[in-house]
Amino acid sequence: MQIFFDFSGYTDIARGCAKLLGFEFPLNFARPFLARNPPDLWQRWHITLSTWVRDYVFVPLSRKRRGRFVLYRNMIVVMMLVGLWHGANWTFVAWGAYHGLLLIDYRLFDRAKTDSAIDRVMKSRYFVPFSVGLMFASFVLSAAFFRPKTLQTSGYVLSGPLGFQHMPGQFLLTTGTSCSFSFRYFWRWRRNALSLLTVSHFNRRAFKFLRTFVRFWR
Repeated sequence: MQIFFDFSGYTDIARGCAKLLGFEFPLNFARPFLARNPPDLWQRWHITLSTWVRDYVFVPLSRKRRGRFVLYRNMIVVMMLVGLWHGANWTFVAWGAYHGLLLIDYRLFDRAKTDSAIDRVMKSRYFVPFSVGLMFASFVLSAAFFRPKTLQTSGYVLSGPLGFQHMPGQFLLTTGTSCSFSFRYFWRWRRNALSLLTVSHFNRRAFKFLRTFVRFWR
């Protein structure tokens, strides 16, 4: 989340300053955390970079070469190059390979589920929150390769949620920022809960209960 707020924030500032001078820069982020699958994510996240890489790296590599193996190989190579674009470190190479594997796995899964019961379930609107949440969790997991300086530290981060390793301090700032953001979001939500309820079509009993809840938290 911190990377998104930082990255999207200064690109929006750049677009706004350019617009004041009469220039129109392309949109760089289009609600990426609402993506439902890996291809959808890269159509929303860092759009200028992903578009350039697709047009000038992926398409030339895939031209005049057919076959699934070539396609999957090019996906891995291109995403590893995208990782190296962020910095000359093995952690960025691993980050790119991780996203390349996500793209390949989704493509294989998408081909396998065509015209099946799973396909019909996944296309229903009730499945959208689950697919968005799963894609968000997959993206957050990649931060274990993006943030640390070494692959060993990445291993500590990945094993931390399972209780295998514990490294206090180094990632405390990121964790504290996430908790602070969640608390501020909840604080705003409970202050606006009463006004939101008046728009919704709840019965009088539910309205009375929520009004008592809001008064309790004031």
